[in-house]
Amino acid sequence: MRNGKSAGPVYTIQIVSNALDMLELLAMRPVNPSLGRLAESLNLSRNKAYRLLSTLCDRGLVEQDPETGTYAIGVAALELAQRLLRQAPVVNHAHPIMEDLARKHDEAVYMTVMRGDDV
Repeated sequence: MRNGKSAGPVYTIQIVSNALDMLELLAMRPVNPSLGRLAESLNLSRNKAYRLLSTLCDRGLVEQDPETGTYAIGVAALELAQRLLRQAPVVNHAHPIMEDLARKHDEAVYMTVMRGDDV
């Protein structure tokens, strides 16, 4: 069982799965990890981890701090999330209502979505 999903026929491409695991790991870490730490955490060789990071950096999904050599989620990942939010039907329906509430009560309004046991 992986990420709460049942184990069934696997039709995944391993390198894509590794890249997504890397993005998820970077998104969860409070401290930006080094190449070695990422490789170790994902049980990848340093060479494979480096090639994945290089590809993700080229696409802007990951950024490397030139001073420390550590890695973090890049701006392109945020842009993808923004596109998703703009296109999500629930956001499109909720946005005008949220703006109205914020104006009426002069307060910030936030929306969360449940996914399993997480918000």
